[in-house]
Amino acid sequence: MEPTSPNRPKIELPSDLTYTFDWPKTGDPDKDAVLSDSEQSIKAVDLAIVNQDARECKSNGGSDDHGRDVK
Repeated sequence: MEPTSPNRPKIELPSDLTYTFDWPKTGDPDKDAVLSDSEQSIKAVDLAIVNQDARECKSNGGSDDHGRDVK
């Protein structure tokens, strides 16, 4: 997926993950940018989910992202 503007990152999702965003363009550049950013936000969250390693998930203990113990 190409970024929607030069200042946006390229989000590459697995080929078996597809989306259909069928909201129409509004004709207002600001509103259309918000819609486009919403699409990219949804894809970015899904990309994070796809890239996580379930084997590293700790439900009873371990540490959080800051090295603090989690019980």
